[in-house]
Amino acid sequence: MRIQKMFLLIFAMMAASCISYSDEAKLFDPAEKKLSWGFGNGPEFKGAAGKVSVEEGVSKDGKPALRLDADFTAGGGYVQTSRKIPVELDVKNLSFMLKLPGNEILKIRLIDSADTCHQIEFKIKKSDDWQLVNFPIDGFFSKMGTPDALDIIAKYQAWPKEKDKSVKWKAPLKDVIFLLTKSALPNDKPAGSLWLSDVKAEGVKAELVEKGSFMEDFENAANFAKKWEVKGTGAGTLSKNNPYKGTSCLHFERTVDKGNEECSVTSSLFEAKEGECEISGAVKSELNSPDNSYQGTIFVEFMNDSGKVLEKKETLIQTGNSPWKTFKKTLQAPADTGKARMNISLRKTWGSMDIDELAFTSSGKSVPKTIESVRISSDSPGNLFLPESKVLFHVVVEAVKVLSEKEETAICTVRDYWGSELGAPASLKFSKESMKDKKFVYKADLDLSSLNPEIGKYYELHVKIPLETGVEYKEFSGFTRLPEAVTKKYKPEEIPFLSRNWDNRVKEYYTLSDRIGVRIIGLWSSISAVPPYKPVANNADLCQQLGAKWVVMSRASAVERGNKEYTDKSLREGMKEFLENFAGKGIGYVCLGNEPHGDIEQVKLNVAAYKAVYETIKAFNKDIPAISTAVEPNENYFKEGYQNYLDIYDFHVYGSYETIRKTIREYKELMKKYNAVKPIYSTEIGLNSQGMPRLAVASDLVKKVTSFFAAGGEKISWFGINYPDPKGGARGTFGDAHNVFDCKYSLYNPKLDAIAYYNMVNSICVKKFAEEKKYGDDIFAFLFKDSDNNCLQVLWKDKGRADIMLPLAGVASAKVVYIDGSSSELVPVDGGITITASPETVLLLYKQDKPALAEKLGAPVLSLASPPSPIVKGGASTLPLKLDKISADSVKVEVPSSWTAKFADASASTLNCMLSAPRETEAREGRIVISSGKSAEIVVPVKISSRVTATVSPKPPREKGQGIVSLSLKNNGPAKEEVSWKMEVKSEYPMLAGSYKLGEGSPSKATLSSPAEGEESLSGGAEKTMDIVLDKIEPFTLYRIMTTLKDSEGNIVEQERLVSGFIPVRKTDKAPAVDGKMDEAVWGKAESTKVIDKNNYALFKRSDKSHEWDNPEDLSADVRFLWDDKCLYVGMKVTDDVMSFVNEDAAIWNQDGLQLMIDPYRDSDSKPGKYEYGAAIGKKGPQMWCYSVADQDIKLGEMKDVKFAIVADEKNKNVLNYEIAIPWTHLAPFKPGPGKDLGLSVMINEDDGSGRKSVMGFFGGVHLKQVDMVGDLILTE
Repeated sequence: MRIQKMFLLIFAMMAASCISYSDEAKLFDPAEKKLSWGFGNGPEFKGAAGKVSVEEGVSKDGKPALRLDADFTAGGGYVQTSRKIPVELDVKNLSFMLKLPGNEILKIRLIDSADTCHQIEFKIKKSDDWQLVNFPIDGFFSKMGTPDALDIIAKYQAWPKEKDKSVKWKAPLKDVIFLLTKSALPNDKPAGSLWLSDVKAEGVKAELVEKGSFMEDFENAANFAKKWEVKGTGAGTLSKNNPYKGTSCLHFERTVDKGNEECSVTSSLFEAKEGECEISGAVKSELNSPDNSYQGTIFVEFMNDSGKVLEKKETLIQTGNSPWKTFKKTLQAPADTGKARMNISLRKTWGSMDIDELAFTSSGKSVPKTIESVRISSDSPGNLFLPESKVLFHVVVEAVKVLSEKEETAICTVRDYWGSELGAPASLKFSKESMKDKKFVYKADLDLSSLNPEIGKYYELHVKIPLETGVEYKEFSGFTRLPEAVTKKYKPEEIPFLSRNWDNRVKEYYTLSDRIGVRIIGLWSSISAVPPYKPVANNADLCQQLGAKWVVMSRASAVERGNKEYTDKSLREGMKEFLENFAGKGIGYVCLGNEPHGDIEQVKLNVAAYKAVYETIKAFNKDIPAISTAVEPNENYFKEGYQNYLDIYDFHVYGSYETIRKTIREYKELMKKYNAVKPIYSTEIGLNSQGMPRLAVASDLVKKVTSFFAAGGEKISWFGINYPDPKGGARGTFGDAHNVFDCKYSLYNPKLDAIAYYNMVNSICVKKFAEEKKYGDDIFAFLFKDSDNNCLQVLWKDKGRADIMLPLAGVASAKVVYIDGSSSELVPVDGGITITASPETVLLLYKQDKPALAEKLGAPVLSLASPPSPIVKGGASTLPLKLDKISADSVKVEVPSSWTAKFADASASTLNCMLSAPRETEAREGRIVISSGKSAEIVVPVKISSRVTATVSPKPPREKGQGIVSLSLKNNGPAKEEVSWKMEVKSEYPMLAGSYKLGEGSPSKATLSSPAEGEESLSGGAEKTMDIVLDKIEPFTLYRIMTTLKDSEGNIVEQERLVSGFIPVRKTDKAPAVDGKMDEAVWGKAESTKVIDKNNYALFKRSDKSHEWDNPEDLSADVRFLWDDKCLYVGMKVTDDVMSFVNEDAAIWNQDGLQLMIDPYRDSDSKPGKYEYGAAIGKKGPQMWCYSVADQDIKLGEMKDVKFAIVADEKNKNVLNYEIAIPWTHLAPFKPGPGKDLGLSVMINEDDGSGRKSVMGFFGGVHLKQVDMVGDLILTE
């Protein structure tokens, strides 16, 4: 009776928990002429007989039932009955009445869209009567392997159609199969039956709309309920609160405790087709995004006509706070696309997000495709070849049609990181192989061993196939030659590095971590919330094979996410069972939690969970270290005593390397305050690097790892390693940018930062941090050493480059390792070596009897006399060198292949190095290595430019309503060039609701003076500048200027940039007093820009009528600027009818006050950094705060070194005067001077007493951190 009640309860719970779906299909219709259910006798086990039939009057309600008969008299293992699922239905739940006398197990098979067979045995009630069964397919597969997995499952197996393919569930369901096995029958009865009735498939039915289009305005609740599937708390409600258009929009809203739960809506299927498609819509958000992995997303899934998912492509990643803005993205739907669907979700984040006017249009336009993909791989994991191995690549071409003879040959080149070629291009002839998935497959192997790539250096193999269509198909893959990791010679716990990844179940993550040299690897685990706890430690055996130890996450992390199923008892018992099963298989550490959020009550719950797990670990084995949850220095946790239930502190950081130091300092202060000093780790440090060059990422990795140890950290993990990308569509996306390995087609190959990571792991190895020094203004050195006095010195210069003599007393030789992994062996002369210090980090490995950093640097024996000029393709350049105590004859130079170099004009102290660059090269930069003997080696980067370039700059207007666009044409080569040029206003972007919609440019009303095109004859090196008037401009509109050049050989260069404001900033001979009065004459002469228009105002919730902008007395500003050689002066008179000053320190942005965003690289295409400063009166009085910097010399936090004043205006109590003197040092690398262009925006925050509800903008982008939206401030005399 007890068992019967238990199963009745299970099925009642299953039935109650099933989601209600809008569509269903009855899979058994006894009236159909031809039965849809087929029969199979399990042919792999010979002898079974049986049939499937309809039996009248036997169901529970007296209706016909489907009967499956089996007879195993002659042998066999099973029989089955199967049915195909209607193609238009994506099945989420199976429901049926079942009669299977005397059995407690039902076995079924589900065939998914990838033709993978999933066999599931689940528990049923032992009964001779009918019983209702609900099987939530979506719930089963989404929760499988997690603590929330369905407990009714007895066994699960899966077999893919093709070997080595993923066995993950790939919706939709294609076939359902019921099995009757020999083992299900009593031993003395070789024959038996099962019955089925009322078999229903529930799910989401495709709403096929006009071909190639889809539109959802979220206005009709009934249509929404029918067309969209909603999952999770806070997902998918239609809100009438401030929609973008119409009367309602799609609204997501959830609290921090739901941050790790699913929260999504998925559309029904709509028709789509191969080729170009566009997804557009509007989005608004108030999301909590500690980093940009806390996000709202929109993805499109493309499927073929049978429902197989072909590709899933990112459309929108939304983070942080933003008023309504539109988005638009163009994608390529893959071949065989017949359907698509939208998925909108919140990931990790909490808060709210609104979506409106969502549209999908499919033009079907596409470039005629010949090649589907080129896949480059090798037999070496991650393309990290051992030095003794052949550098052999396998290149596979998948073509959609037969290739011509021309197309069967590829041109292959090997390049360094900067694009310089290693050797001459090689031809690679493909041979045609068999067809695969309707693709013609061509293969060839490429052996690069004869090129003898330098051991340790990063390279890329580029493959280019010229096609008959006139275009070229290009692909590349990174590689290097690396010795086995030195760390493999030591115990895992001796190495101060750990590994952590997006998905710790991916096998290659373990092998790649091991290849880099990381010896403690995070693995995926699971412990159920109720007994039996079924502990899982995925890939623990693989860690043992690699000789590694592993770190695992406790289920206290589920408590952090608001899961109330894990009680004190289950946490203790589950952890104990886990340790009993797996501790002997190489456990290294247990992490107690991960990135918790919530109020003080949640903190209390979390600490109780940590206590339960910690005490269990220590009772089992006191030597197993417990790492705390990863949290910022949060005193609430110390107040609740979490420091008593951990052995090691942990935090995660994605900010600057100074942020790491600041975090550890704050932790040490709390440790001291609470008398709880313990080691500190970081199990996740990384960089939000989407769009950044990998050179910057690699250098950032080295600086952050070094700074972590220098600040007192003991073990670190850089995030992340890899993530499968079988379709090859993730390169360059947000997630992919974090990975040190390129993951295209899941053929893992290194990025530059993988080489930097390998070198840091193996150079530090068992060494400990010893000391650090700062030489001059910005050269930093850090020393690590081991017990045998083997040393590592990490060296960099924050800005620019400098050749230095680095003293190395008592050192016989030093290995210098550069950021790209190339290296040299240098021998000190006169106690030191000459090298280059720059923002690119350098590692030096040596042995020293008395390890110590030099007190000061010496004078280099070889140095660059002046910065190099860019070299034109096919042109020449000269590097002037300075010599000290060395002869010109001792100087050697190494240049990339196809370059040439020679020396000239030698003297006792100077020497010129004459360079020539190839005319045909893909290089962006040439790395020139100049040396003298074995003690001096400097590196000179030389930029490579096109023959003709254009520079567009804004200038102050001559009259109101105008701006001036200055065009400078330059011939970079020595020969005369005939250049034709044309300038046009491509589009304009007016300010609306305090921001700009850069995806929605409109034809410009502004006009360019005539002529806006022409021809110029430029002699070699000549430059010509023309000023063109831009008329009829609006003060806060952005204008996109496009310039097109054509040189003498017909080469075309196009260039675009935004211009706006054209605001002149007058130079003052006398600095203002900066007392907040702004009553000096110099302010009266400054250009005044009024922020008084409703379009500059943004209300976060438009439905909040009480905060609508009425007139300039509500909120407005008069903005003025001045400059001198020391400072930029900002003067603002802000009118506000209600003022509120309720916050302090870093929170002053969240009240009345200013936020300034400044772009010091306004004239540059590259934007490596920006400044964000805040100013307000808070609870501590007037404060300025630094939130973001472009120069590491400027410290984050309170700006006590900046002179400013915020005072009430003497004439109007509703006016607050802000007067700020920003030193130019706080805007580096910007250099002031007449004609210089500085980008700047100001956001005026408004809090009328009920919180920050609105802002007003002097230009935009501050809240979006988007420097494209700033205005142009032009310095004048």
